[in-house]
Amino acid sequence: MIPCDTPIVFRQNRALLCDQALILKQTCETTNSNGMKDLEYVKQLLATNYATEYSHEVPYPPLGELISSTDFDYLSGKVVGEVPNGSESREGRPYLQFQYPGKRILSHRFIAAVTLGKWAPRECDIDHINHNPSDNRPINLRITTKRDNLGNRRRALLSELVDVEQIGVAQREIAERRLAEIAAKVAQKPKPVSWRQRVQEPLPKAVTEPLPKVVHVEEDPKFALLRKPAGNPQLATEYTGETKPGVSGGIWRKTTQGSWHFHPETPKDD
Repeated sequence: MIPCDTPIVFRQNRALLCDQALILKQTCETTNSNGMKDLEYVKQLLATNYATEYSHEVPYPPLGELISSTDFDYLSGKVVGEVPNGSESREGRPYLQFQYPGKRILSHRFIAAVTLGKWAPRECDIDHINHNPSDNRPINLRITTKRDNLGNRRRALLSELVDVEQIGVAQREIAERRLAEIAAKVAQKPKPVSWRQRVQEPLPKAVTEPLPKVVHVEEDPKFALLRKPAGNPQLATEYTGETKPGVSGGIWRKTTQGSWHFHPETPKDD
């Protein structure tokens, strides 16, 4: 004969089994096949010498070099110049990427790398907690394994691995120093002169030498001008004292050799 309180006992046992099943489910969601919690598993994985890309992929650039050459806001997860990469979530929200010389880099993997201080393992995915792939805030990202990402169960939040706020402060200081260096370089460069300033500036005065005095020579062939050879005193010209007035001024003087020399001005009496 079944005791009268059997339904009550059955309901109590059923509630106990449900509680145990819920606890077991939560434990399975945070534990891998070896019984290790996801957070511990990810920490140990990050401590190993893992691959950051597959053999057929272009390697990632040095993280420090990429950080120093990229404009981004760490805490908001925004990268200057990022664009949709062609993939979308079920809700139609795009994944974002930006271009680096020789490689296209996903924004969420870059933010995760800044958080971790190195590139994440290639075997792991960077998952978005709110399922919005355009929201790349570090507090919205978690690192998962391939097998866990499908069910979105096994996870290790980036905010559990590091202090996101402290990294944000450090990245802000780096950005401010970089902006200050750029401003200092710009200040050192001479300011370009506009075309208006060049037009308004007076032109430098040209240094002009006095032109030699022009001597008008008579066109009559018989009054050809004979030049006195220089540097030979024996060839010095001697005049007879006979003169003729020039047509355009001056005077012609006859030499002892029978030639006539033209002088622009009337010579004084010898």
